[in-house]
Amino acid sequence: MLYAGDDEDSGTTDNVPSVYLPESHSGSLATGNIGLGFGLTAIAAAACAIGSLAPFLDYLFPFLPFLQNFRITQSKGFLAGSLSLASGILLNLALGDLFPEGVSSLGHSKLFPMKWSRMIATAVFIFTTTLLITAKYFIRKRFGIKHHHQQYSCSCDTNLVDTKESVYNISGDNNEKIDHQNHVVVVDQSNKASCIIHNGHEDKALEAKRLKSLGIQIAVALAIHNFPEGLATFATTIASARIGVVFAIALALHKFPEGLIIALPIYYATGSRWKAFAISATVGVFSQMLGAVFGYVLFVTYWNEAVTGFLFSIVTGILLFTILHSMLPLAHSYDPENRYCTIWTFVGIFFFGIVNSIFDLA
Repeated sequence: MLYAGDDEDSGTTDNVPSVYLPESHSGSLATGNIGLGFGLTAIAAAACAIGSLAPFLDYLFPFLPFLQNFRITQSKGFLAGSLSLASGILLNLALGDLFPEGVSSLGHSKLFPMKWSRMIATAVFIFTTTLLITAKYFIRKRFGIKHHHQQYSCSCDTNLVDTKESVYNISGDNNEKIDHQNHVVVVDQSNKASCIIHNGHEDKALEAKRLKSLGIQIAVALAIHNFPEGLATFATTIASARIGVVFAIALALHKFPEGLIIALPIYYATGSRWKAFAISATVGVFSQMLGAVFGYVLFVTYWNEAVTGFLFSIVTGILLFTILHSMLPLAHSYDPENRYCTIWTFVGIFFFGIVNSIFDLA
């Protein structure tokens, strides 16, 4: 994004839009396309908010003849496909965009030799992922959190019902006499059914917690990710309005599914469309606009690129952990026959690759 066109051998970025000022800069506030910079950042951020409205589309589908019976919030296939699509987009974003830019930033920071930049970025990425895995392990061990839905305790009452009337009511046979042995079997089966129902409620409760946790994980990762993107959009527009416009359009194209993937898990967990929209839109808009404000303040200050390099490397680890540990496993749990997951993951990878290619041609 910011470093397209860098000459790796020369180690300079004199002709490239950047928030990092040349040494000869006077220190006065930039008087360029400040309004346009904030405007384009807001447009890209708004795309995330629009994606957050996906659960509200259920109110529209009954009026569409070919989608009358379709509901986004009741379609496991849609949830599996959307999670897989977003996973593909974020995989390409993390490994094809963020991580290479982290390496480039560390190389141009002048704090490290260029040849060490990839190793340092890799070390930061591995450390971040390992830290998350370790934290998850200890949290699960400490609080006894398990993902196996079969491991539930059942505290059903196994007392036998003594009266024939009760046995008749349970079995549904009103005219037959039931001996003591059958009596026991029927009641035990009833208790077993109660256990299954009880476990079903716990299944739903744990699934809701899992979805809510996933939404929060994605929101945190994307909030960190959106901050430098807002900074990049603003800074690029200040340097070149034409490049800034193209950059913002490309950014907006992948912001829409970002809003979707934050909103849907939160909606499934809480049942509230407005809560899902509010959380997702706030994360998408606030973090990106905060990045633009930060860019405005720092546009006249020295800001070493090592900070961006470390930040992008950390976010790469966070995104990959979220994708591989939460998003794709959850998508497969809704699509056990793999009718959607693999296809839509590749669609997401291809989509982001095409968007980036179009941006590179501008």
